[in-house]
Amino acid sequence: NTIDNTEKLSEHVLTLTIVGDVEVTLTQNPIGTELNKGSSVTFTCKAEGNPLPTKLTLKKGDQEIKTYDGGADSDIDTTTYHILYEHTVSSLTLDDTAKYTCEGENINGDVKSDKASLDIVVISKVEVTLTASNKIPTKEESVTITCIATGGRKPHSVELKRDSTSIKSYPSDSGFCSSTNSSSLQCTYTATAGYASGGIYECIGKNNVANSKEETTTKSIGVYVSQAVKVTMTPTSETEVPPGTGFTITCHVEGGGKPDKVTLTKPDNTVLTWLKDSSGSLSCSGTFVLTCNYVISSPAYANEGQYRCDGYNTLPGQTEKTQSATVSLVLVKDVDVTLTKSITSNLNEVYLGNPFTITCLADGGRIPFFLKLSRTPRSSSTATQIIRYNKGTLTPAAVIVSEETNTLTYVHSVTSSSYNDDGTYKCLSKNKAASKEEKNDVESANVLVVKNVASSISTTGIVNKGSQLSITCSAEGNRRPHYVGLEKDGSAHFVQRMEI
Repeated sequence: NTIDNTEKLSEHVLTLTIVGDVEVTLTQNPIGTELNKGSSVTFTCKAEGNPLPTKLTLKKGDQEIKTYDGGADSDIDTTTYHILYEHTVSSLTLDDTAKYTCEGENINGDVKSDKASLDIVVISKVEVTLTASNKIPTKEESVTITCIATGGRKPHSVELKRDSTSIKSYPSDSGFCSSTNSSSLQCTYTATAGYASGGIYECIGKNNVANSKEETTTKSIGVYVSQAVKVTMTPTSETEVPPGTGFTITCHVEGGGKPDKVTLTKPDNTVLTWLKDSSGSLSCSGTFVLTCNYVISSPAYANEGQYRCDGYNTLPGQTEKTQSATVSLVLVKDVDVTLTKSITSNLNEVYLGNPFTITCLADGGRIPFFLKLSRTPRSSSTATQIIRYNKGTLTPAAVIVSEETNTLTYVHSVTSSSYNDDGTYKCLSKNKAASKEEKNDVESANVLVVKNVASSISTTGIVNKGSQLSITCSAEGNRRPHYVGLEKDGSAHFVQRMEI
């Protein structure tokens, strides 16, 4: 105011202090509760109050990211009334899915506290890992297959296949999968020992990502049973088969996984082949043990001999393996003898001096080991041997041994027949039939050497009257003449006649 024209001044200063408990805020940039895996996010944790907050903490779940208790800290932005901390995650992983919490304290009479939180879900397509306890087990070992499916959101479906066939599925098969954390499932399957444990295993995981879009991921692994190829054959030993009776030769081939190739070599060295892609000339069926059949509908001698089956397979990291088995096929029947002659006469006659042949043929499943041709003259009961063949001894050149037709053949040729060729011819042969039992067969044929009757006459010559006169009349023929007569002066007057 003014007194005596002089301005007077008086003042009083009042200080007003606004105090308050700590207030905490937690924000993020970019905003949103679902963030893609691999993206970045910045969290801002701020505590404001008067007096100035004395503590600030940022947590991910129960894990402390940053704690400030006062003092100098380059990570903390401090003003008169607030403290602030920014935390940036440059590449989010599924482990960053959590509840984030910002906590602050100040002393306003006593300790005051506040907190704020945000829930963050990291979104990603399901990821799958697939392992085997042993990728090359032996036939006697079991194998455990482990499939881990991880995703944000947590996978809702896991399926395990072997060779494209489903064997386990989550959630329908209880006990197949268990949770390892909020984003992962661990699924295990133990395959029992044997060939069935081998194959291509596939694990298919599914989850939902942004906008509930379903994503699928598949991983595969091969398991190969460590078993070198094994080959057996049916029958297992030399087998006797009657000609014309249907017969099947079977190869059984097994290995670590499906064998790569099977061959069957026939006695004539023709090779039938089966390949893993099921192509080829040999018919095989089966998954781990192949059964390959070769059918002989009507066995003939050409089918006799040794059959060899070869199996092939290749295990991972190894060279090709092979094994063989053999079996022999023998056609068996009792020896059968056929005796034929070139004579066409119904009476088995051949004119004296003419040629003829006798053919002795012995047919057997096993080649006959003995052959004999003999002749018994009509005038005698004693047989004369013409040819004799015994296996293991010197074979007469005229005896033909055929391994193609399993026969012995002998052709007895007479270029100019005589009375000595007359008689009964007999062919005898022997062989080893079923169970190698000795069998024999014989066949006979008659041959009659004939000629037209021939006559002759002789006398003692000129004789004196009253002397004795001898006249000899002879008749010759292979069949004994049944009539002989003596005529005089060409007349029908018989001096003497004889009928036999």
